[in-house]
Amino acid sequence: MVGSMRIFFKHQSAYWPGALYMCCSDCFVMRISLSNSTYRAIELPAEDAEFYLGKSVNGIYCASLFQGFQLQVWFLNDPCDHGQPEWVLKHDRDIFSILPNMNYDKQRDGPWILQEFRYWANKDADDDSPIVYNNEATVEQKFVWDSDNDNVLEPGGRSNDCCIVFLGFHPYKEVVFLSDKFDRVLSYNWSSSKLQDLGKVFSKFYTDPESDFYHQYVQESFPYTPCWLGELPEKVNLEDH
Repeated sequence: MVGSMRIFFKHQSAYWPGALYMCCSDCFVMRISLSNSTYRAIELPAEDAEFYLGKSVNGIYCASLFQGFQLQVWFLNDPCDHGQPEWVLKHDRDIFSILPNMNYDKQRDGPWILQEFRYWANKDADDDSPIVYNNEATVEQKFVWDSDNDNVLEPGGRSNDCCIVFLGFHPYKEVVFLSDKFDRVLSYNWSSSKLQDLGKVFSKFYTDPESDFYHQYVQESFPYTPCWLGELPEKVNLEDH
């Protein structure tokens, strides 16, 4: 997963073989068929909710966090040109009761790989020294995260001091990623209601040097899935060109 620091995030999209789905407003999703260049507007499953569009194990999904803790996950049953699309509610639960009481300053080993930039190292408000820039790519380590067993959290015991933000869907499991305390990431399996701790994303304060605005929380993200061209049936032999 890759985190982004842009402040405003309105447009969401997801691709499922044969069609591109885009959130065009707070009311509907547009499906663009790539085979015949047609489009169709699909109403979102409910009103007065902020939805997050993505793809997961069986196709296109959307999720909402009503009043901060009521997590709803919907699956789009879309027969494309053969019928009416329908949103199917797959999960509806208040997750506050299972949020753990944990040490949110503790960092875990992996699985985050971070290229750091625009951070102030040990910089006080009265310190006039220049900003430290670090754009060197971090050497990638062999982190492997077991989405079934690693860092499983015991439910319950959480105080009211929390802020849950939806980050995204696991690309091929019934799992969503959530941010708690702004910079800590949890995974939540909506089939088993199991929470796992993925650790802190940031280890330092990040700043915008033009506005002196500090960033130490995730506001936007997208799950990244590598693409192996060798696995595609339409693979082009580049050596012949």
